[in-house]
Amino acid sequence: MLSTCVEDPKLHVSDALLAKVLEQRGHLVETVSWNGPERFDYSHVDAVVLRANWDYHEEPQAFLAWLDCLDERGVRVLNDTALVRWNFDKRYLVELQAKLRAGSSDTEVDGEGGTAGGRLRVPEVHVVDQHDPEGIVALMVRLGWEEAVLKSLSGQSGYHCERICRDSPEAWEAAARAIPTEAALLQAYQPEISTLGETVFVFFSGEFSHAVRRVVAAGEWRANSRFGAVKEAVVSPSPLLVEQARRVLQFAPTSAPPLYARVDGIAHGDTLTLMELELIEPALYMETDAGAADRFADALEKAVLTGDAAPRWERRLRPRAAAASALGGPRPREPAIGGDLSPLSAQVRCACFARAAPPARLQAPLVTPALALDESSRRCRRRAPRPTPAGFSYWGRSKAPFCLSKVCSPRPRRASSASQSTSGRPPRWERRLRPRAAAAGALGGPRPRAPAIGGDTRYLSARARCAICARAAPPARLEALMWSVRE
Repeated sequence: MLSTCVEDPKLHVSDALLAKVLEQRGHLVETVSWNGPERFDYSHVDAVVLRANWDYHEEPQAFLAWLDCLDERGVRVLNDTALVRWNFDKRYLVELQAKLRAGSSDTEVDGEGGTAGGRLRVPEVHVVDQHDPEGIVALMVRLGWEEAVLKSLSGQSGYHCERICRDSPEAWEAAARAIPTEAALLQAYQPEISTLGETVFVFFSGEFSHAVRRVVAAGEWRANSRFGAVKEAVVSPSPLLVEQARRVLQFAPTSAPPLYARVDGIAHGDTLTLMELELIEPALYMETDAGAADRFADALEKAVLTGDAAPRWERRLRPRAAAASALGGPRPREPAIGGDLSPLSAQVRCACFARAAPPARLQAPLVTPALALDESSRRCRRRAPRPTPAGFSYWGRSKAPFCLSKVCSPRPRRASSASQSTSGRPPRWERRLRPRAAAAGALGGPRPRAPAIGGDTRYLSARARCAICARAAPPARLEALMWSVRE
């Protein structure tokens, strides 16, 4: 799914090319506004790719809350939400400045414009209080800056970005106070951007794809389309510039390269002056390169289909693990099931992992009941016959395959007569268990035993309870017990 926004709900021409390539490869591509009025069902979504979320600067906290909601639902977001939150706060430039300064001797960190002797130049940045113009002027005097750029800590497309002069604070004081974030970023002004423009380098999964130069409009200093900037493709960019942009990307706090990234800077010869690292929703200008959309689709397929990240059922388990810890219960752990869990559905795996959660969490809708038990008719056992999987035998007199729901959590029933309550016979679920115990012993596996589940299991589906109780069965029996629960 490609996310957009209410202000611009349609796909940009660049993202439309990506959607077309994915559809040609047989994928279903949907678009939805992150702040739309409708409540979107993400249960069928493999991944949400952040694309045209271009109005999040108006409601930054709502955007972060939306990311939290996706995390709680176990929906995979690309780029990763942790990386997005890091890039959301422009104080990452201060961190990058320190890392790049310590990481290599050919990186120059200064505060003046012009061409530096180093290969990679990082303009000096400072976090300031936008409501204290006197303090900002004093800092500019100490640094020797005549002009600087004052910008919001979160934002894009040049919103809340002002060019200020230290000799006339009255001209920008009102604009500074209008910055909505808790603080502001003061960055050295780069006068060469008016003549050299800004060059952006696009990477997919850490591999360079293409470069675009944004030519600034006459009399302007902001390289954004809303201020008249014009894009033009850069054919065969300098390998030294590409390598400098790649070095910036390597300092992002992630173990694997992000799915997409854009490094913005001013190219002067073989020197790159870093302006920003865009990892949330940058325009990727795929329309300027014929193979860019295919390269992005390749990277997306690899990230989603080959399991570079944790599987979805594991991601859905993370919020439950955090809630279990907050309630004082043990964290969910891998069940002791013999055999591979891959044939089981995501719902069943989640149910297996839920057994260590405290009882208060068992009511969470982690699994959707698929075989709802009816206490009056016991529909779970007496349903119409179904095709029986290979290797599965009928047990007892039931016309349907044997169901272990009564083994997992026998429901308390009132005795129909005094003789039944005092006869001393084993309960029905225990008598039903005996054929399975004999089969397990014949196959050399451990005898089934009561599951170590904390709390009531009535809120889990019959399939889930069967899966939990099946963990002590030998691998050969696991597939037979899990009939009709394959994905």
